[in-house]
Amino acid sequence: MKFSVGRVIRQTWVPCLVGAAAIAVLTIVCAQLHTLSSVPALLFMVIIVLISLQGRFIPAIFISLVAIVCLDYWFIKPGFPMASEGTLDVVGLVSYLTTAIVITSLLAKVRKSFRELRRSEARLAEGERLSRTGSWTWTVSNRENVYWSAGHFRIFGFDPDKKPVPYQKALQRIHPEDVGLFETRLSEVVHEKKDWDCRFRVVVPGEPIKHVRTIGSPVVDESGNLSEYVGTVIDVTEQHHATAALQKAFNDVKTLNAELTRTNEELLREIRERQEAQEALKISEEQRIAHLARANEALRGFLDTLADVPELDDFLGQVMASINRYLGAALSTLRLLNTERNRLTVELVLKEGRVLTPIEAGFPEAWRSVSPEEQHLTVYRHKPTTVTHLLDPKSPTPPGLREYLVNLGIRTGLIMPLTSGGQMHGLLAFYFYDECEFEPETLEIARALAVQAGIAIHLTRLARTAKQSAVLEERNRLAGEIHDSLAQIFAGISMQLFASMEGLKTEENDSRGYIERANELAHFGLAEARRSALSLRSDIIEDSGLVYALQMLVERSNIPGRLRCNFSTKGFREETLSLTTEQDLLRIAQEAISNALRHAKPTVISVLLRGDSSLVTLEVRDNGTGIDRVRLENEEGLGIASMRDRAKQLDAQLDIRTAPGHGTTITVQLPLRGET
Repeated sequence: MKFSVGRVIRQTWVPCLVGAAAIAVLTIVCAQLHTLSSVPALLFMVIIVLISLQGRFIPAIFISLVAIVCLDYWFIKPGFPMASEGTLDVVGLVSYLTTAIVITSLLAKVRKSFRELRRSEARLAEGERLSRTGSWTWTVSNRENVYWSAGHFRIFGFDPDKKPVPYQKALQRIHPEDVGLFETRLSEVVHEKKDWDCRFRVVVPGEPIKHVRTIGSPVVDESGNLSEYVGTVIDVTEQHHATAALQKAFNDVKTLNAELTRTNEELLREIRERQEAQEALKISEEQRIAHLARANEALRGFLDTLADVPELDDFLGQVMASINRYLGAALSTLRLLNTERNRLTVELVLKEGRVLTPIEAGFPEAWRSVSPEEQHLTVYRHKPTTVTHLLDPKSPTPPGLREYLVNLGIRTGLIMPLTSGGQMHGLLAFYFYDECEFEPETLEIARALAVQAGIAIHLTRLARTAKQSAVLEERNRLAGEIHDSLAQIFAGISMQLFASMEGLKTEENDSRGYIERANELAHFGLAEARRSALSLRSDIIEDSGLVYALQMLVERSNIPGRLRCNFSTKGFREETLSLTTEQDLLRIAQEAISNALRHAKPTVISVLLRGDSSLVTLEVRDNGTGIDRVRLENEEGLGIASMRDRAKQLDAQLDIRTAPGHGTTITVQLPLRGET
């Protein structure tokens, strides 16, 4: 703290001068009036007290000394200056000074205490304002408020400058719903002399409702009787709101927790559902894989059957068995459509794993062969698959057939038309003991197998037609050969024998020559007949192979004493060529030998068959008269056109090397391009 001379002068010397001047004035006045010394002494004491009340302790002492001097000079020994004679009332002056000092000290302490009290009250009021509290005193005897602090007035909304508000008036500020509880609780604590603690609401006009808590302690007198309660009132509105907000937040947390729990449960349920869905999908995939495996097995079996089983009925029976196993059917039937007779005829019945004829299966005779209208063919032919439930009155299955199937325990039927190239070939029907619903994949695979069966039927029928056409063509060719060769040979024999008979009649010596010529022609005709018979056998290669067939052809072409035929093979393997290719090569060899015998008069014919990894060669060589270029180019009556056509169909190269008098060599070179 900085020292200030001006402040010291203002606080010390100015009061001293003012007090001294006041005492001087009083001294002059009292001296003029000739008053007793007690009067100025009292007046001087008043001035000293006033100076002391101003909190000026040093000026008060100084004024006290001035007052003693004035009293001693003017009133104890008037008109005389101070002296040390016994006339000086030292005791009185000291007592006066002591009294002045004591009074001054006491007044200073009182004033200081009063200032501290005011300061404490201010701090208390500020503390009550900040803490929103108040203090009170309530008497038990008359049930009245005897003291309210400023904070108490402020909480209840009254003017703090007035006296404590009467008890009944204060009750009017308590919320009507809380008054009853307040008074009941107050009566209980007064009766039991307990501490007072109560919460209630205060309604102040123009202000929000306050939430208040009051706490009080009982006070007893000397005789132990309860005299009053002293306590504190606290405005807990913010605390209440905070508690309410906290409770709301807690409730929100509980709600959120419940929501999170529910969400968690939903997530867990969704996870479980997804896991179950994944398991189901996995199972479905496994089932689908199993379906595909079964379908693959059925298709593989179908292809194996198609490759290994040549007969149509056996093939269709095995296809039915494959589809039957795939679908798990109890009974199945195959009906083929005869377009000429317009009948649907049961060809095969698959029952208990066995392929049976309708008679063997005990199929009703009335339903073995029916018209398409009776079988409701129009219902089935335009749909890939038709599922019919036999217990359904609207089932398209004919009534009589339905009764037969129901008596067998059949409940569901799956009907598939056999079509190919837009043509209807028949119906495949599969029957089940249970009420069945089929997955699209199952129906699609079954339909694919049925389509293959329909194609097989169509191809088989085409093959039969083609085979019949080929047989007719071959027969026509053989008829031509027979007409060209055997008929001419037999005519020659007849002419030679006729000439011989005429010679015998005329006894000519040349009859023996005619007979020998007829014998040669007969041998030649026999060889030609054998070759023709071999040509009529279409199964010789299928049964024995190309090598054996060529060997048989060569052996049957031998004419003892006139023609020797040889056959050799080198490096050829039967499995390198297909059946039709081998048949065409055999026909080319037959044609080459036949041409040589008819036109070249050879004595030796050699047939060579050789092969390697890329080429098969068939060579037919004779030592006959050969062919001139003009006839070779015209290909008249030589069968060369037929050989060229067969070679072209095989994608083979046909080469003819010949010259008059030097024989003929016919070579067929067939490249191997995956022939099996």
